Amino acid sequence: MKKMICLFVALAVCLSIAAPVFATETENEGFVPSITYKPSPEIIPIQDEEGNEVIGEIINEAGEVQDHVAHGCLDITPIAHVWDPEEEVPADVERLLTFVYEELKEDKMEIPYEKLENPEIKAENMVIRDLFDVRWACEDHRIMIEEQGILFKVTFKLGISADTEIYAMTYDEEADEWEPIVEVVNNGDGTVTCTFEHLCAVAFSMPMAAASVPAEPAASMPIWPWILILVLAVAAIIVIVIGKKNKKETAV
Repeated sequence: MKKMICLFVALAVCLSIAAPVFATETENEGFVPSITYKPSPEIIPIQDEEGNEVIGEIINEAGEVQDHVAHGCLDITPIAHVWDPEEEVPADVERLLTFVYEELKEDKMEIPYEKLENPEIKAENMVIRDLFDVRWACEDHRIMIEEQGILFKVTFKLGISADTEIYAMTYDEEADEWEPIVEVVNNGDGTVTCTFEHLCAVAFSMPMAAASVPAEPAASMPIWPWILILVLAVAAIIVIVIGKKNKKETAV
């Protein structure tokens, strides 16, 4: 009997942990469900002229490289870290990401897809697949990119298909508005190259139809199949325990 009680307690604990994740799949309309536990997009490094590995380039409007950005020069914080007790998020980053997420979730803020100047894009058909904060960890590059016509180019690994339409916008906290970044290029190999005019909160959006068939199912698989498997496994163990107990009582 004690074994059965322990099993039920274990099941209850697992379900209580899984419930918040499951809730995100039904409540957060306008977001890909995995956004609440998805890590920040992985940066694909490149090499500079001397063969050193860097994570991005500072360029001018003509595309000419002005400087390279080394590892450690960027701080990237996904919205998932806000709720992760093991992650230390700076107070100003947590405040910004929480504000943006809640405003979008409650429809108090909208992504202005009309600024993309594509009449085929309808807001009701779009979904946010990544929401994160990115800012400079080094003062030199932060000052450099503030100059007129100076941009930052970086490539992220998103795992999307070659024909997926992907868009990126940054949130201007002072102006309280979203703006499209300078350029987004789907490289056809699961990576996306982005050119930023400034860094802050960033949202990657895509058509809802494309998001419903993710290229990386393991990262955004619904939690309910795992709950069902867990329930069935515990039920099977209970049946085995009861069966053994009955055999012992019969033998006696």
